[in-house]
Amino acid sequence: MIIGILMLFVGVALWFWTGRREFKRTNSSGVQEFSSYSSAAASRLLELLSNLVGLVLVIGGGLIAYFDVDVFRDPRMSRATQACEEFVAESMVSKPSLVDRMRTYTLDSWERSGAIVVDVGYKEAFGDRGTQLCVYNEAEGTLSLPSPFNEFKWRK
Repeated sequence: MIIGILMLFVGVALWFWTGRREFKRTNSSGVQEFSSYSSAAASRLLELLSNLVGLVLVIGGGLIAYFDVDVFRDPRMSRATQACEEFVAESMVSKPSLVDRMRTYTLDSWERSGAIVVDVGYKEAFGDRGTQLCVYNEAEGTLSLPSPFNEFKWRK
């Protein structure tokens, strides 16, 4: 999220810089003045490119900040979320043939007591929905689903 906000800030700063350059060379009649044709062409090209880069930064930064996409995600966290989604899907269905119809998705993930905790949302084929915590301990090579009685020690 910090990367997204930083990208937004840099994009807006580029737009501000471009606008300030245009404002400084505009005379009282509203006409932009240049010392030569080549400086006019170079300035216009530079400002066009900076506006495009600013636009890409603002849109990309906004999307990253909005969706909280972690571009530099920890590979351990990625392995944990994938393993937990599969584990919850297999553990929550009543018949093994329905595993393919179980939809799981990661709501959040964090580290607690040396393990990675993943909050997995699920939707079964017939409409049941819910969330389940999954504890992934890479050092021990274990996956577990805490019961409601000890779930509090894994919560954020």
